[in-house]
Amino acid sequence: MSVTDLVAAFGPKANDAEILAKCENLMKIYTLSADDLFVKWESYCVNNSSVDDETELSAANLDLLQSYIQQGLEKTLHSASKPKMMMRPASSPSQLFDFPATPTSVKKRRLESPLKKEAPNTPLKTPQGLNLNSSPTKMEPTTPTPHSDSGKTIETLNPEIPVAEGASLETVQVKLAPQFDAEKYRFRTMRQKLLEAADVLDDQIDTFAQIVQEAHAISTDEFHSPCVASQFDIVCVGRMVPDLPLTDAVQLNSSSFFLETSRLSGIGQRVALDLTQVPDYTFFPGQIVAFRGKNPTGEAFVVASVLELPYLGAPACRAQDFAESLALNDKALKVVVCAGPYTTTKDFDFVYLRALVEKLNNEIRPHTVIFLGPFIDITHPKIADGSIEVADAKLAPSTLDDVFRLVVSPILRSLHPKIQAIVIPSTRDAASKHSAYPQDSLDKKLLQLAQKNIKCYPNPAHFTMNEIHVGVSNNDVFRDLKDVVHGKFVSQNRFERVATQVIEQRRYYPVFPGGTKTRVEEGVVEHISGADLDMPYMGLSEMGEVTPDILIIPSELRFFAKVIKSVVVINPGCFMRPSSAGSYAVVSINPPVEGEVEKVGTEINEDTRQEEGLYVLNVWKRIRVDIVKT
Repeated sequence: MSVTDLVAAFGPKANDAEILAKCENLMKIYTLSADDLFVKWESYCVNNSSVDDETELSAANLDLLQSYIQQGLEKTLHSASKPKMMMRPASSPSQLFDFPATPTSVKKRRLESPLKKEAPNTPLKTPQGLNLNSSPTKMEPTTPTPHSDSGKTIETLNPEIPVAEGASLETVQVKLAPQFDAEKYRFRTMRQKLLEAADVLDDQIDTFAQIVQEAHAISTDEFHSPCVASQFDIVCVGRMVPDLPLTDAVQLNSSSFFLETSRLSGIGQRVALDLTQVPDYTFFPGQIVAFRGKNPTGEAFVVASVLELPYLGAPACRAQDFAESLALNDKALKVVVCAGPYTTTKDFDFVYLRALVEKLNNEIRPHTVIFLGPFIDITHPKIADGSIEVADAKLAPSTLDDVFRLVVSPILRSLHPKIQAIVIPSTRDAASKHSAYPQDSLDKKLLQLAQKNIKCYPNPAHFTMNEIHVGVSNNDVFRDLKDVVHGKFVSQNRFERVATQVIEQRRYYPVFPGGTKTRVEEGVVEHISGADLDMPYMGLSEMGEVTPDILIIPSELRFFAKVIKSVVVINPGCFMRPSSAGSYAVVSINPPVEGEVEKVGTEINEDTRQEEGLYVLNVWKRIRVDIVKT
């Protein structure tokens, strides 16, 4: 592994002899690439950095990283070594014939066990054995409080652009318009059919085959199946798939990939790939690719070149559209973006979220706030053991929906009525009845968020703020996308590389299969969280006809804001880390100036029947993003 790979992954601070030696040693011990080691480092930093002391890249901290990686491996091996549960006799026809039984919904688990399942004088207990007749655990005295560095800017994109003053709070100065059909997200989960999932996966390949054919002016006669032996070059389009099921122990490399065809292009077969002739590439599981090459032996497809996939066009608007936006607000637009979780793992206090809303009302005064889940995190330790208490509640909550109504809803409702709020859930949200991605919006009526200024959008969502197109996906693709790079892509920043692949694939979450997080207890594998893809409906995760001006994808990895392919990509970071405060993003967008917009064409106005110009507003040139400490 070259020094360039490590410096590209960790930055200039890694260009030190002692640090490079430590990194190379870790890579040899644990068989890691530079990118994999960087992901482990980011995970270590997230779990161990304090509010006032960011973890620096040093030889001493790399020794601690080795201990962190070793503990994780030992925990995994210890869980896997536990004896598996004995098979029990079938007590129902579904068990006898190995039909999948309906799993118990963890998200709707009540904090009290049903009375009919207990004897009259038996104390009520949760499945974990917690006695709810005893006094519940109160908030720990170590609950964090907003610190002196709260509100400090720690990273800025386009610092030459001034910070927006904020809303006047006298009138609503932003117009929100959803660019999605909310009804399509209201499908029933846990009803996935194999044939429907296969149709969607095939359609992704066949759609890109048409796009590639038109973009590169390729004749239909040149398209053939890569699985059939051929002595001449052909063009094929397919999906990159790993040779083994992906786990934390599996390390991808250039020989790990097969190309999967659609039923139309290659009867769904897979073929091994020979990439020795390709100097530069970046591939990941689920990626749709187009190759030119041949299969001389019938055993492996030899790739001669990788055909570039065309990008979607930028959103364009009429002069009348941005004139209306200027009439609504002729000053800079201010937006705040924050992503859950909103509590640490040590307590269940939303003091930081409460403080943020107060700051939004009195200091920041944004036009729009985007709140991303999880709000009530189903993986929170105190949710798992039931040791939560709602202060000042007249009645104890009986469900996690009650907890949301009593704790989170009052905080969100305290937002100034002239500030527009957008609430987007996570698959880890206990209050969401839809635990699959794509994900339906939260129930405003059920969760008592019926105020006019609060809008609940699905996950992912594409909407406009005045003339600006915004795409939001609350699924951590930066963590889940594990790619294999070669050549010029090795020196590219990983976040930039992943963001480019998301934009190129035209899907908010292009990874397949999606990432998962599990734990093994007594031989039983328990799903904790993950991408939770519902494949028959993955068409809802596509970007549509245009690339958004702003792309927001929160991740548990390090925060950032970058311009990628004229798209402003923002990861605000987690609002709260496991043991300390996190970060959020404050976005300032200057209004469009007629002389600076780019005319790209014309169209006929249906009302006036006159020709009007179409303009690309180049939002990335007039936007400032500040990453701020919680």
